[in-house]
Amino acid sequence: MEQFRTKIEEYGNYYEKQGFSPVASRVMIYLFLHPEGEATFDEIVQYFGVSKSAVSNAIKVLSAMEIVMEKTKSGGRKRYFKAMLERFFTPASVIKSYKENRLIFEDIHRLRKKKDQISEELQLIAAFIKVLEKEYPKIYERVLKAKK
Repeated sequence: MEQFRTKIEEYGNYYEKQGFSPVASRVMIYLFLHPEGEATFDEIVQYFGVSKSAVSNAIKVLSAMEIVMEKTKSGGRKRYFKAMLERFFTPASVIKSYKENRLIFEDIHRLRKKKDQISEELQLIAAFIKVLEKEYPKIYERVLKAKK
């Protein structure tokens, strides 16, 4: 994994800017790049040289976001953490995110009770997101068919 340290840092910085914590962003990229696609808790702690608490908190956040899942191998006691890359693109997860954002924008627009540039932009964004909600499954299917 040492050969990926620079990329883990680079891509970790990107996801930090997207709102992830520094450790969570790097753990996520680490798992995406890991040859087995999974690693033990101790491997992650050792690689990053941070506290167990920091790794535990990062994994809790990534698990809550369904980006990482925990598993144990039969007969073993070690916990393995696996990246769930497909979480980023499945229609259900993407549409859920779109819808949550759209509902927030619509609610903010409703609460503002004002006709101004911000209100117009909120309406436009909500309308655009509504189109994305409808079209995303079709695009996803086209990509899957093209991949075959």
